[in-house]
Amino acid sequence: MKHIFISIISLVISIIAIGLCTIQVTPSYSINEQTYIGIIATLIGVLVTFVVGYQILNTLTFKDDMRKFEEKTKEIDKLKDELYLFENKIKENFELSSIQLENNKEGWTYSGEGFKRTHKMLIYSLNCDRDDYTEIFELLRTFIPKLDTRSLFGPGWGLNKCEDTTNHFINSINEGRKLLSDAINEYNMEITKDQEIISNHANFRQIRSDYERTMKKYQTRIEEYRNHPL
Repeated sequence: MKHIFISIISLVISIIAIGLCTIQVTPSYSINEQTYIGIIATLIGVLVTFVVGYQILNTLTFKDDMRKFEEKTKEIDKLKDELYLFENKIKENFELSSIQLENNKEGWTYSGEGFKRTHKMLIYSLNCDRDDYTEIFELLRTFIPKLDTRSLFGPGWGLNKCEDTTNHFINSINEGRKLLSDAINEYNMEITKDQEIISNHANFRQIRSDYERTMKKYQTRIEEYRNHPL
């Protein structure tokens, strides 16, 4: 508004100045050819001044609108960030409660699914910028020693050992037979995919040490089971 007020004052002063400089009247106050020319020039000057003043006002208004638009855009972006954090916090809380409930209900047989879900839940935790990850890593480490045939593949699967450790296989009445090594790779596929997302996350530095120690224990346990299944 201050800029607009200054522009209006400038416009009025310009009109007065043009009028004083261009209108010529003879000492006898008679209107002659020069007077007509002066009047016409004055009118043209006034019109030009109005056009220029109008453009100035439009420019100032446009700049003010752009400033307000940028402020609104920042507010919307901030709101989106807050909603994103809230959404991931809800997902994290739901998953954590569900995993703990299933673990208490199923016991050690839930360890395979529990580890996979808790590991994926880390993505939600990183997205909502969690402060303390102790509870999550303790839960992950609780599952690791219990990873075996039944917990990894479900109650319907049984293990058949062979003298050649590369030919151990698991079998199910409903789903047939699989090489143990292939079944482990299938189980590990989703974890590996989530591991890449977690490792490349902007907040990964907050959990790097605990995460790498935990995943090392997981890989050690998986290789132990692969070579010496229970």
